Amino acid sequence: MKLYHIIILLFIILFSCKNTENENKSKVETEEKIEFNELDFVINESYKIGDVRRYGVMPDEPIVKNVKTNRNAIESVIDLAEKSGIKMTFPKGFYNDGLYIKGRSNIELNFEEAEFSGPINIIENENKVWSKDIKLTGTIITYYKLFVRYSKDIEIENLSIKSDSKKNIANLRSMGCDIYAGTQYLFIKNLHIEDLGSEQDTNQSFKLTRAAIQVHGFNENPSNVIIQKIIINSSDRHGIYLTGNNHQIDEIVINKFGVGSLENIQGLDDTDLLAKETNQITGVWLNKCNNSSIGSVTINTNDSKGTYSVWLDEGNIGEPTTIEKVTLIGGDKKLPIYANELSNCVIRKVVK
Repeated sequence: MKLYHIIILLFIILFSCKNTENENKSKVETEEKIEFNELDFVINESYKIGDVRRYGVMPDEPIVKNVKTNRNAIESVIDLAEKSGIKMTFPKGFYNDGLYIKGRSNIELNFEEAEFSGPINIIENENKVWSKDIKLTGTIITYYKLFVRYSKDIEIENLSIKSDSKKNIANLRSMGCDIYAGTQYLFIKNLHIEDLGSEQDTNQSFKLTRAAIQVHGFNENPSNVIIQKIIINSSDRHGIYLTGNNHQIDEIVINKFGVGSLENIQGLDDTDLLAKETNQITGVWLNKCNNSSIGSVTINTNDSKGTYSVWLDEGNIGEPTTIEKVTLIGGDKKLPIYANELSNCVIRKVVK
């Protein structure tokens, strides 16, 4: 009988401990859930949850502070997206600001042909915390540039970089797409660059704008950049400068490059600065680009100016990069294909 009582007592103790554990767990989960309140961000409840207008971000109107958070309204939307996991949607219209994602994680934003006057920046924060797991769906338009640095697992569905100095927050032409040091696993479905500028101002704004798309970063070159389709309508300078490892691009179309100024241009990473290699304007320049693949490249050489249509620069011979097909509309007499003797790149078919 004594043994029976001991067993019953142990059962009661264990059951009591389990209930306490469950209560504590439930309490922690509840505290995590109520760590923020979506209503603390709401400015206009007439819009549904996830619509940025609900939180004070109105297209075609000045971007102001969210009076509930006392922060920039777009920043507040990003705060809420990160804390809640809510997918935020920017309706069609013009937003006179940039999109600054700094050291953020697990954010999903949707764009219904939303236009931004400022840059799309996906970078690390002041404490060197990387941005990661960022998803931008729909179609986003910037009149400034895309800049990615020290970020990982980034998805962008459709990105269009346009030029209109009246819609650019700095009253300049576009600065293209800059994928810089530390970028890993960046996926873009469709990347359209309407124009890349080069005009000079007192601030030398375009000195670091060397190509419509520049993928670079000395000793920290990007890796695993995957882009399905690239269209470059016009570039004042290079079309594409590609360095790094394990990239995959399915299709590249360049309608015009090398049609602007080289004044004050600064040398690209991994190039010979004394020889001013950066000044040898090229449609597609592969330099220290390893273990990568490009499907088709189409370049209109008739309307382009420069030194080469395609430049296959040096790389790791043990990690070859291949281009399946290059089509030169206008031939290669004016802008030939050039291969460095230390190149690791192979073009399987050329049509001219």
